[in-house]
Amino acid sequence: MPQCFIIASLGRCGSTFLSRSLNQYHNVFCDHELVVREPEYVREGHINLTINDSNFSFRNTIQRLAGSSSICGSKLSIPHYQWDDTDLLSKLVEKVSNEKIAVVHLSRCFLEHFVSRKIVEASGVWHVYENDDSPDKLKRSLAPKSLRISVQEANQFCQSALRAETELAKLTTLTDYRFFDYSMLTAKSDEIRAFLNIDGSVVTGESSQLQLPTKSIGTPHRNLIANLSEVSSLFADWNHQRETLLYEQL
Repeated sequence: MPQCFIIASLGRCGSTFLSRSLNQYHNVFCDHELVVREPEYVREGHINLTINDSNFSFRNTIQRLAGSSSICGSKLSIPHYQWDDTDLLSKLVEKVSNEKIAVVHLSRCFLEHFVSRKIVEASGVWHVYENDDSPDKLKRSLAPKSLRISVQEANQFCQSALRAETELAKLTTLTDYRFFDYSMLTAKSDEIRAFLNIDGSVVTGESSQLQLPTKSIGTPHRNLIANLSEVSSLFADWNHQRETLLYEQL
């Protein structure tokens, strides 16, 4: 039976970045995004889940997409507007746990995460890479170069994000579970490959190393915050709670 895995994360935490990298390998499929949304919000590349259907299976869905690939996975990325829906998140976690699918859980520093969302909201562009010459790269460059964040907005964001991370952290009870911080994806590439039993070469060459695409980061996110001194300690406190929740499971 093919090995199945899910990259579980909140939105803007590196799931697309990682899936693009894994999809380079021979006999590895990692594509599409598993979502639970109203039909009008389903986009190209989304696979809408019928989570309340007792016959629904993550494994069967992924295997149908993957075809003959021996290692197959997909993203399960939770959008911002679902972070407070603990009932939905609980159902997703329970379903994944019952199927005993391998899970790569990604998370991100709350300050970086918050600013990343703001850039997307302003530009409408979700992903840009250094070798991307599409109009999206220009759109992203036009995003605000300075953000002023209210304490209330920062608190609301971090509170919701921590609530959702708390639900996803329940997946730590699985035998095949690994947590990786967004900031360490490149450094932990060998560990990710070993966990998923990927030992082949990439499609475009003979290297067996995880080939992570180069992200177009631009100005460091924290440097975009005009009133950083007012909110840095707030983000740090919330992020400490995130790290306590996730790193203590390692």
